[in-house]
Amino acid sequence: MYKALLTFFTVLMVATAYSVKVIQVTNSSTKIIGKDVLYFEDETNAVSLNQAVQFANSGEFETCSMDVFARPSSPSLHWFSFRVESFIQDELWINVVNQGFNNINFYLLDEQMNLLDSVKTGAELPAETRKRKSKTFWFNLFQDEEVGVRTVFLQIKFSGILEVPILLGGYEELVEVEDESELYGLMFIGALLVMLLYNGFLAFFTKDVVYVYYTGYILFMLVITTHVNNYPIMPTFFGSYFTYEFLFVWISPVSIFMAMFIIRYLELDKFAKKSANVIRVFAGLSFLVGLCNLFIPAAYLTNVYQICTVLLLVICMVIGYKQWINGHRRAKFYSIGWTINIISVLVFIAVSNGLLPYNSLSRNSMYFGVVCELVIFSIALAERLNELKTEQMLLNKKLVAVNENLVVSNESLDSFNYHVSHDLKTVLNNSNALTRMIKKYNLKKDHKKVEEISEKLIAVTQNGVETVQSFLSLSTINALNQTNELEEIKLTDEIKAIVTLNGLDEFIDVEITKNELGTILMHKKAFQSVFMNFFTNTIKFNKNNPQAKIEFLKMGEFMQIIYEDNGIGIDMIKNIKLVFAPFERIKGGVETEGSGVGLYLVKRIIENYGGSIEIQSKLNAGVKFIITMPELQDISKTT
Repeated sequence: MYKALLTFFTVLMVATAYSVKVIQVTNSSTKIIGKDVLYFEDETNAVSLNQAVQFANSGEFETCSMDVFARPSSPSLHWFSFRVESFIQDELWINVVNQGFNNINFYLLDEQMNLLDSVKTGAELPAETRKRKSKTFWFNLFQDEEVGVRTVFLQIKFSGILEVPILLGGYEELVEVEDESELYGLMFIGALLVMLLYNGFLAFFTKDVVYVYYTGYILFMLVITTHVNNYPIMPTFFGSYFTYEFLFVWISPVSIFMAMFIIRYLELDKFAKKSANVIRVFAGLSFLVGLCNLFIPAAYLTNVYQICTVLLLVICMVIGYKQWINGHRRAKFYSIGWTINIISVLVFIAVSNGLLPYNSLSRNSMYFGVVCELVIFSIALAERLNELKTEQMLLNKKLVAVNENLVVSNESLDSFNYHVSHDLKTVLNNSNALTRMIKKYNLKKDHKKVEEISEKLIAVTQNGVETVQSFLSLSTINALNQTNELEEIKLTDEIKAIVTLNGLDEFIDVEITKNELGTILMHKKAFQSVFMNFFTNTIKFNKNNPQAKIEFLKMGEFMQIIYEDNGIGIDMIKNIKLVFAPFERIKGGVETEGSGVGLYLVKRIIENYGGSIEIQSKLNAGVKFIITMPELQDISKTT
């Protein structure tokens, strides 16, 4: 009798002292009840229900100031309590909307603080322990036609962020809210699966590793984002224990895929090696923190991992904008998409840690952010395919041009071998014959004949020197074609220098009639080679006093060089195909020797600078060469 009275008065005192605000329910609509909830941190992890009731009675529970309780991660157990008075005849339930609780114990007490119901469940316990088949945790407070006051105690063990959204409402209304949330999840999964398959096919068919990295990144973002938004996929494949106890072990590889994709996509190893190494360091740090979860419980690592993730995301964003500013065309799409992603992640972290208000939009921000980012990145990667296609077309064109050049080169090489052997053999044979004749007439002491033959020998050997020099010019032009050196050439001074230094003053009269350019950028050797060929041809193919007129004209972004002489001219109808052909000698009214490579070399020089050369001529009317080239052109951009 004494014990019964003591228990009665104890319960009466607890019921009277436990004066938390009562949540009055007058309809079945769903509401978040965070501000009506008391909480207590059990650092010992050993507080029983009776002790929790006593702590609540003595005022050791604190009042939650937000709609949803949210705090940085902690290894401590947490107790939550609230009182509900129902005035409706329908079932009344709560849904604790967080699937990541390792263990959650539910206790329902009546108005006299008698235990009416208790449920022990959690993410690591079998699905049969749950009141309703759901990914989150549902508990029944009132059955149909039950009214009165009930007190709820929840004991929760976390392995991640301390976020406890508690929804209170009628059963049907809570189902509608959950169905809406799952719809977001299914839409998100569907969108990511499409992009996963799309990029997976690109990786398979293009064999480009950037798509492999991006496919891996999408896969991890699909698993992680659905997990933190209460639609876990991992437990289906790897079980609940591994999923929740080693949370960061399987999450952390996303940082590696992220880093590899960004470095490859922005070509940081090529354009910004230091930035690439910074990303590698922070991605490696994030990955190592995740691996520590093999030895350290997830609750101790959550806050550190969040900091590492935010730092990595921000660094990647800053580097992206830096590359954008530096003119990297791919960085534009990347920076926009990454900014959206970072904002969504930061909003999620802020909401789940209690720094921003909780609502359906803010809590599901990662859905929208990740989808937007992946759509933008997928567009960017599709654009990259167009770039690769364009590059392939250019390479094909270059390959065709190279093949054509190879054909020409092979034909030229055959002709070159023939002409070298023929011309040098002729020179040597003639030299040998003339030398024998000199010896013969020298013995006869016929000095006049010796002098005559000596003059012929000098002419033959001089022709041999010119022939060899022409052939050597071919290798000189090949060397010029492979150099990117540019020199500023003062046109008037350089023309005078070519004439003077080569001793042509007595043989040709050169006049610059127009000079609208003043200076040009060109390799000096190439410039000298062009005009030396012009001048020597004018001198050789002339019956009068050789004269040349030169014009340097500005034509918008181009320049034009016009060279005109008073030589014997060329019959263009007969010789149009021979003018610029290598080793071809055009027969005219003047007997002269040559290798036939002069104008061929000029044409190759001009084309090397992205220009073109045209010839206009008639017999006995001189020759006009018209050269058109990009002004101040950088060879490296035209070869």
